[in-house]
Parts: sequence; structure tokens; C-alpha cells
Amino acid sequence: MKFKNIQSRKIQGLFVIGFLGLWGGLLNKVVRTWPRLWGNDLGLSVRTFDILAVLGICYSLKMFCGPFFSLALPSWIPFSPRRFWLSMHLIAFSILLTIISFCSMFSGIAFFVCTALLFMLDGNYSMMVIACQKDTGFENLRGLPESFCLNGYRAGMTLAVSGALFFSQCSWSWPMLYHYLAGGCLVVALSVLFFPMFSSLDLAPIQPFKGIGYNFFSPIKELLKHPQIRKIFLILMLYRVADHLWTPNQELFFLHMGFSKQQYSVQDFWNFWGSSFGIFVSGYCIQKFSVLRVMRWGMTGQLLVFAGLFWGSFGNSLGVLSCLCIFQRILLNFSLTSVFAFQIMTVNLGQAITQLSIFTALAHFNSQLVSSCSGWLIVHVGWSGMIFASMLACVPALIYMFCVSKDKNFL
Repeated sequence: MKFKNIQSRKIQGLFVIGFLGLWGGLLNKVVRTWPRLWGNDLGLSVRTFDILAVLGICYSLKMFCGPFFSLALPSWIPFSPRRFWLSMHLIAFSILLTIISFCSMFSGIAFFVCTALLFMLDGNYSMMVIACQKDTGFENLRGLPESFCLNGYRAGMTLAVSGALFFSQCSWSWPMLYHYLAGGCLVVALSVLFFPMFSSLDLAPIQPFKGIGYNFFSPIKELLKHPQIRKIFLILMLYRVADHLWTPNQELFFLHMGFSKQQYSVQDFWNFWGSSFGIFVSGYCIQKFSVLRVMRWGMTGQLLVFAGLFWGSFGNSLGVLSCLCIFQRILLNFSLTSVFAFQIMTVNLGQAITQLSIFTALAHFNSQLVSSCSGWLIVHVGWSGMIFASMLACVPALIYMFCVSKDKNFL
């Protein structure tokens, strides 16, 4: 569908999804990466950071929270559920980020509790943003909302990492960075509530509360009745294993290989454009080919790039590593766009947020268990061994998707 044929409200909604995705990507990286970078500056071992993967299991708690976010609100709350809950999550982010800024990294109960809560909030926030692609009028625009959302996420991730590295190199303290971000969360929360440009969020279906069985268990039962549900779950659980093994410590790898903080912040700028290219190419391919085929292409490309990074880990010029980093981002985001489209096309419109929370929570739980091994692998077999393991992790997903593609009745 050509862009000019899309209704103006949908165009506005696409930009809203992109903006919410940008903020979601920024917070996602802050929760997962800023403690690692701060800890790295403090001289902590990379093995210490594996605790973040364990705390990250709280991300999967969104499967229990999802049904609440579509329920009608009390009459004294003058906002739609989607606007209200997005804003409340951003306010909660602001509070927790402020508390963490006063904590000692990786020590003390306050740090671990706040980090676990941040993972849970991140899961809920990302679930609501992903659901916006399905339940705010974009169900017929396959590939386009995913591209806007994921480009926003990647822009936010780039801003979070490159900005933090640049400013920390310029003698800004990490607590100061947390304070500024907390203030930004508060501003965005109020904007979502009161600015008319976010009116597209009001299109999300509102479910009246009809009992636990109807609002909580009925969407789950309907999802589990899908004739291909086992295959869908297995694909989602296998598809991002390699990504979650590599991603937690990817910035530390390039710093270890000789990049300075400022060099990597510049590198992340080029990574963003590579990510955007991969996202839009994937969105175009999804319009032309089956989603499963596009997913296979993306996973094959990731396997080849991991092979290149494995070779590069034995010592190469920063230019070679820079190119490999960009190619990895292109293919990773090519893959992510397709897998998000795959998730969205398998859920029902009125129950999108609940069913998506189940999909993503189960897949994330599996991935976090894998992520918890990343630091251990680096300590015991080195960066090369960890990258080689990431390369091998692509193989099961490729084999299974190839087998599923033989089933003509699949989706």
C-alpha cells in the first residue's frame, strides 16, 4: 500500500508508534546496558554482569500484567487505558531511575530490587507499544508499522549507548545521566497523557471486565487452540537465542578490541543507519514474500556475520570490525522486523496485548536463560568462544524453520 493512500490519522499514528518505540529503545538499553557500562568503568568483571540476565526474567512477568492494560478504567480517570498505562509506566521509570542513581552498582538490595522492577516495566512498556501496531488501525499495513516501531527502538538504543559513552567520556557522571533520563521520562509521560498527537492510542480496543475467566483465561485458551501453536512457540523460542547470547556484552566486545568510548559512540551512529536500512528492507520484503521466508533470510545472514565476527575476534583492524558491526546490525534488525511481524500476525485484534504478552514473555524467558551464560562463556572460553557459540545458536532455528516451511498449512 502506498504511503499517500494511508489515512492521515494512521500516518500520525505511525509517527506516534515510532516515537514510543524510540523511548522504549532508549529505556531498554538503559536497563540492560548502562549498568554494564557503569560497572565496566568501575573495573567490575564481565562475569558480574550475568546477574542482569537473571533479573531480566522479571521481563516475562508481563504475561500476568497484560490483561489489565486493555480493561476499561474507572469513570474518574479521563484517559484511555493505553494512554494511561503508558504514562504510568514512564512515571514509574522516572522514580526507579532516580533511586538507582543513588545506589552502588551491583551491590545492595535497593539496586537489585529496582533493576528487577525496571525489567518488568520494560517488558510491559514494550508489550503495549508492540500491541499498538496491531490494535490501533494498522492491521492491514503489514510490515509498515513494524518498520516505524523498530526504527524508533533502534534510534533509542543508539541514543542510549552512544550518548552515554560520549557524555561519560566527557566527565559526566553516571548518576547525572540517570537524573536527566528520569526527568525525560516524566516529560514524555505528561505528553502522552495531554498532547492531542497521541490520540491514535485511543483507538485501542477497550475490554469491559467480565470476570477472570473472560478477561484473563479466555485469550490464553483461544491462543492455545491455534492449530500451529506448538510450531509458533518453538520458532519464537529458538529464533533469538543467538541474539541474546551476543547482545548483552556486544559493546564491551568492541571496547575490548580497542575502540575508545568516543570511537564507539561514533560507530553506533553508523550502526543506527545500518539498523534502519535492515528494518526498511525487511518491511519491504514482508510485503512481497512470506514472513517465514524473510525470517530465514535474516537468520542465515546473522550466521554469516557471526562467522565474520569470530574471525575478527582474533585481531583485525578497527575498520574491519566496524564494518562487521554495521553488517551485524543490518541483519539483526532485518530479522527482528520479520519476527515481530510474525508475532503480530498470529494474534487476534481484540486480544492483542494479552496474547502478545504470552508470546514475548515465553520467548524472553528462554532468551534470558541463555543471556545468563554470556559472561561465563567470555570468562572461560574468551570472546571468540562466545561468538562461536552465538554462530552455532543460529543453526537450530534455521533447521526448524526450513522443516516448518514444508508444511503448506502453516499460517
